[in-house]
Amino acid sequence: MMRDKASKRHFWTVFGVLTFLLIYGPWGCAPPTKVEKRAPRKTCIDCHKDMAAKYKTGIVHEPVKKDRCSACHLPHGLIGGLFLRQNEPKLCLTCHKDLRSSKKDVSRHRPMKGKCTKCHSPHNSEYQKLLIKEKDQICFDCHDKGGFNKKMIHAPLKQGGCNTCHVPHRSGHKFLLNKDVSQLCASCHDVKAPAFKKSHFGYPVTSGCDQCHTPHSSEKVGLLKTNVHGPVTKGACSKCHYVGKDGRIGEKDQADKLCLQCHKKEDYPEGHIHTPYSKGKCTDCHSIHASDYKLLLASPPNKVCLKCHDNKREKGDLSSHKPFDNGACLECHKGHGSRENLLLNTSQKDLCFKCHKEAEYGAKARSHTVSANKPCGTCHTAHKSKYRSLFIERQGDLCFSCHESTKEEWGKFSLHKPFASGNCGGCHKLHHNTNRSFLMAIDQKALCNRCHQGILEHQMSGFITHAPVEQGRCLECHAPHAADYKYVIKMEPGELCLSCHGKVKGDLKLKDVHRPFREKRCDSCHSAHGTIHKYILKKSQPVLCLGCHAEVAKDWRQGTVHKPARESCLNCHKAHGSNHNPILKTAKTGLCNSCHDTGTRQFLAAHKQVRPGPNSCLGCHDPHGSIEKGLLFPVSHAPFEQGNCRPCHLRRSN
Repeated sequence: MMRDKASKRHFWTVFGVLTFLLIYGPWGCAPPTKVEKRAPRKTCIDCHKDMAAKYKTGIVHEPVKKDRCSACHLPHGLIGGLFLRQNEPKLCLTCHKDLRSSKKDVSRHRPMKGKCTKCHSPHNSEYQKLLIKEKDQICFDCHDKGGFNKKMIHAPLKQGGCNTCHVPHRSGHKFLLNKDVSQLCASCHDVKAPAFKKSHFGYPVTSGCDQCHTPHSSEKVGLLKTNVHGPVTKGACSKCHYVGKDGRIGEKDQADKLCLQCHKKEDYPEGHIHTPYSKGKCTDCHSIHASDYKLLLASPPNKVCLKCHDNKREKGDLSSHKPFDNGACLECHKGHGSRENLLLNTSQKDLCFKCHKEAEYGAKARSHTVSANKPCGTCHTAHKSKYRSLFIERQGDLCFSCHESTKEEWGKFSLHKPFASGNCGGCHKLHHNTNRSFLMAIDQKALCNRCHQGILEHQMSGFITHAPVEQGRCLECHAPHAADYKYVIKMEPGELCLSCHGKVKGDLKLKDVHRPFREKRCDSCHSAHGTIHKYILKKSQPVLCLGCHAEVAKDWRQGTVHKPARESCLNCHKAHGSNHNPILKTAKTGLCNSCHDTGTRQFLAAHKQVRPGPNSCLGCHDPHGSIEKGLLFPVSHAPFEQGNCRPCHLRRSN
């Protein structure tokens, strides 16, 4: 019984919950609420009407035509900008799915891997297919026009343009061709026609057209490539080929073996032989019938070489040899063999002098000892380098390998920036240089001015330049590489200054010495190179002194300033030291008396007819300034404050 009651209770509980959800849940009939009318959301066109008008002329991209900016762009939000939903080409391929990569693709147009907008306008264009230029002109943005406008131009190119033979995006054939090479050529040229057979010396040629002919333009009749193998030009095809009973052309032997029937291998006793040549693999490098490259190379020299020699310029390379960049490997190397190491055309030294004048780099020119007496490879690499000037390692490390004593300077506190970065060439020129130490310029000022022009040349009116700077004697104060003191200064700053300014050195023996001077911190007050202030002070007087002695001017704003203090502290004080404390020019009374005549009636009247005693001025007066009249101290003795001097002083007798 108890179990039946519990089951019934559970049933009604579940039934109640389900009923509530059916009525009031998201799928139920909730109580009606008042729906507020919202303003329609603005589109891009509402704000960018000028752009909408601009982009709807000519041939318009479909999303632009339908005002669907959001198909490609994200809304701006708080930050303005043309934010694309995806980067190219992914964005374009979301709609143009037929252009996506396929396993059947043999070739793919390079811009398709990067940016579609290199060829197409994303909004509108006056040209078909939204191209940014005429269809045949746009190709020449990347492809050198020189290969297409030679004397003899292929008729399809001349009449129909690039699209006659090529497709623009991807292809199942090489070079983005719309058909296989042989099929493409046969679509215009009847290979069975008598004239065609005659031009091929009666041989039944039906394929391999691109082995002898260039497809775009040529300087030769029949669009033959620049260099044609001798037997081909003479029609002596039978040296290598035969025509079988089936009417097809065949080879008498392997191509590499056929080459050696005419081209006898040379001997190189020293053993510097190119590997393909030693193995008789001629076709690894050479074309059999014709080539647009010298020596019948199968492709440009750099590409031929890089098939085996993986020595391409990489992102981190800072410099590269010009022949290497131009793919002119054969300017330095021989293709088959050489009596020189690395298959060089001649000795390394003579090879470099083919381009780099011996008068500037040879032994007779005043060059660095290494460069004059040793091969260039001692310091430079031949192809590319991660360092400037083709150095084999960082220039500083390279120089330190010989200049060990200079390397020890690396341990010093302050390093000259070019020295610290290993840029010895910033100051030194190692080839064809008559200057001492191979410096860029023998004149110190001219050399330093290459980097420190702002320090050495001041156009400001009234600028006072420190004599060594004016005369370009930088190395009197600074070390060229490194020093144990800041700013690459040769010695402790104060000692350095006193080595020239010996006259003030005696001030160190005076009774009261200015603290910066006592600590030989001359640069606390003086600028090392120059300023517009007298004595090449860093700031004008009294601003300079107030940088340390701010308490002196505490009452200047609201009180009275002693005139000499306002003009210059040096009116009363010496700069470096004095026998009168605090570094005064003379004794205190004598100093005051130099301006104030204590014998006048006016002076005595102001002092209640009491003549002040020696050195008593500072007992009542602040020498710099005060909030009280007469520069008096603000706190006074009661009788003095009331003007009653008699309790302590006798009246001046007549």
